Amino acid sequence: MSSKLLPGAVIDKPGSSVDYLTGGWRHLRPIYENRTPPCNVGCPVGNDVQRILYLVKDGKFREAWEVLKETNPLPSVCGRICYHPCERVCNRRKFDEPLAIHEIERFLGDLGLREGWIKKSSSPPTGKKVAVVGSGPAGIACAYHLTLLGHRVTIFEALEVTGGMMAVGIAEERLPREILRRELSSILNLGMEIRTGHRIENLDELREYDAVFLAPGRMFGLPQLPQGVAVEHGRVKIDRWGRTGRKELFVGGDAAVGARRGVAWAIGSGRKAAIAIDKYLRDESLPQVLEPQPVKFEEINLDYFTFSPRVSIPEGSISEAVGRMVEIEAERCFSCGVCNGCNNCWFYCPDASIVKLGEIEYEVNYDYCKGCGICANECPRGVIRMVEEG
Repeated sequence: MSSKLLPGAVIDKPGSSVDYLTGGWRHLRPIYENRTPPCNVGCPVGNDVQRILYLVKDGKFREAWEVLKETNPLPSVCGRICYHPCERVCNRRKFDEPLAIHEIERFLGDLGLREGWIKKSSSPPTGKKVAVVGSGPAGIACAYHLTLLGHRVTIFEALEVTGGMMAVGIAEERLPREILRRELSSILNLGMEIRTGHRIENLDELREYDAVFLAPGRMFGLPQLPQGVAVEHGRVKIDRWGRTGRKELFVGGDAAVGARRGVAWAIGSGRKAAIAIDKYLRDESLPQVLEPQPVKFEEINLDYFTFSPRVSIPEGSISEAVGRMVEIEAERCFSCGVCNGCNNCWFYCPDASIVKLGEIEYEVNYDYCKGCGICANECPRGVIRMVEEG
């Protein structure tokens, strides 16, 4: 009976060569290093696009929806009106056509609404109260994430309807009101309170709250602000997290200096502010943010991909046939910089030094690895890097 030279190796024990630790010949070593796909960098919301597509291609729609809702509370809305900058930086566009990312997002959002999926909070109540001024995309996103983090949120909306400019400023053919209503209802049902027809004129009205997020948009202008808050051309100066000169006040959406166009950017600004508010209320430090280095098209090994046309996903249908179309489109993803378990490194290593630990998990046995670099050369997605020893 044969035994394996190494756990998970593809070559049976070749006699006595196991006694020779050939790793000592090596001057370069391969390391596995998941990197940042350009689509993830291009998404203003901060969606993990690659992870979502990886799950979708295997038909794991609920799991993909869960990952999507970790960052974006409004996928059905975004999938219709976002100008999808993620697709403009998709490496696949230089090969044939970019992936239909926004259409897949729309499909997942609509499927979640049909199935009644609910994103549940895993955080215990904190007892902290946060006021959110404005129920547009920034305000809704901030309220959503703060609620999931265990805080009590009250939204104040000057209009008689929820949704801000999404409800009154976008044509019905672009954003059906029924879709918006259902998606907003699924968010409000998480437990936050909303008071429509309630315009905040002075932030002194909100003294009972532990923190305030201000996102009234441009329709009504800013309320009277406390001292220490810098304003430029009718907008509040903030840092990347939405913080102002007052520790309890955060600002996002169109009310902030540097506001950009689009619902996705507004959602992203609300999400960042929610993270900052949560850290402020818990007296914790904000996470360190490193400048991402997205994987370039030139780093993709195109020998392992074939030309395939983009699959257009029809709007309004979530049938089994459309679900299969979504899977096929997701399969086109290069998975730039992120291992997806293709096994090339495991198959091609001449020394059987790559050990397969799980579906998408490998390690190198450096006792036998000679540093030939075949694994790095044959990796389709730029995950393996050769570095000098020492």
